[in-house]
Amino acid sequence: MLPPTADVVIIGGGVMGVSTAYHLARRGCRRVVLLEKHPFLGAEATGKCAGGIRYQFSTEINIRLSQLSLPMLERFEAETGQAIDLRWPGYLFLLDNAADLAIFRRNVALQNRLGVPSVILAADDVRARVPLLRLDDIVGAAWHAGDGLADPGLGRWCMRRHGGVPILSLAFGSGSLRPLLSAWSMPEPCQPSHCAPLPAGGQGLPGNTKGRAACRGKKCPRTRA
Repeated sequence: MLPPTADVVIIGGGVMGVSTAYHLARRGCRRVVLLEKHPFLGAEATGKCAGGIRYQFSTEINIRLSQLSLPMLERFEAETGQAIDLRWPGYLFLLDNAADLAIFRRNVALQNRLGVPSVILAADDVRARVPLLRLDDIVGAAWHAGDGLADPGLGRWCMRRHGGVPILSLAFGSGSLRPLLSAWSMPEPCQPSHCAPLPAGGQGLPGNTKGRAACRGKKCPRTRA
């Protein structure tokens, strides 16, 4: 049932909306309602993305947001009891022209100023790190070892279980609202025991819950193999 009133109404049940509800609930804001137009959570960008997480951005606000939010992913399993397939293989941006290289040099200078130890690599440095890459047309690269991947579906699902706020789906046509998955209350602070770990890989979750790299399952045009 839709509560008669709420202090906060969140529109959108992707990872951003569910995370907002989760953190509001942890801070004692219980009169929160999350609305989602689809019959399950994360049907749009969250369910379709590869789960990339990084500090390498071109604006100060995005870099600072990463500095505030990514450490939460490192403690996610301890905080919620759910692993999210968190890995830190690093991000390597390959650049094939001088104009893009100049832009990334400025980006890296900004990141360094804000405390992110990203670097610009010459093509020979990239070749030494990743010898299978074809680098004939590459003039340089940007690299940060502290960027990585996580499964957005598992994170979204677990925060939904922990948040303790009603989640409802918009029923278009009738103009009504219906409960989405469940609506429940959680008056006490959340504990990891409230969230039973899900199977590895997210089996049984709705939507595309497993982050996939674009080249997975295909022969990558950037490799010689």
